Amino acid sequence: YPGSDRWILEDVSFSVTPGERLAIVGENGAGKSTAVKLICGLYRPQKGQVLIDGRDASTYSDAGIKRVLNVVFQNYERFHFTVRQNITMSASPKDAEEDRNVQAALKNAECGELCGKLDCRLGTEEGGLDLSGGQWQKLAIARALYGGGKYILLDEPTSAIDPVAENEMYECFRNVFQKRGGIMISHRLASTCVADRIIV
Repeated sequence: YPGSDRWILEDVSFSVTPGERLAIVGENGAGKSTAVKLICGLYRPQKGQVLIDGRDASTYSDAGIKRVLNVVFQNYERFHFTVRQNITMSASPKDAEEDRNVQAALKNAECGELCGKLDCRLGTEEGGLDLSGGQWQKLAIARALYGGGKYILLDEPTSAIDPVAENEMYECFRNVFQKRGGIMISHRLASTCVADRIIV
């Protein structure tokens, strides 16, 4: 990082095969989130390279990365749009197929209670529906599930969820990861219950 002479990640190498569920765990500051940002192309490696489908990640366009990877960061955005717009990230007119896909993403993210409120505006600024921190986080996960990427990357996906809801989310992650490959970053060892392989 700027102003530091210490490498955040050094001599790190791993691969994820299609459909594989990988957990990366470690203490705060170990470089877990940095690894995700390198994979997504938000950071460029100073040495070495990141390959996606055998191709250097730096050669992908932003749209190309989105076709491969859907990411939920621990610091996700809370958009004061409608529920539908929060999932699709589009203001285009709705259609029945889109609504079915939005509702499927909401159900898979364990927030099916919002399926009947697709046109409801979120956030208290304009008298909209206020969500808890955990509900906002589930909504961010639903947004990633709505995307069609081959891999889901979750960076501390349960940080704002209470322990009971967290347990429910692990079953959700297990279902999602059965359909797509995935990487889950966490400092909680309980999150590794959905993984095929663990990197510390």
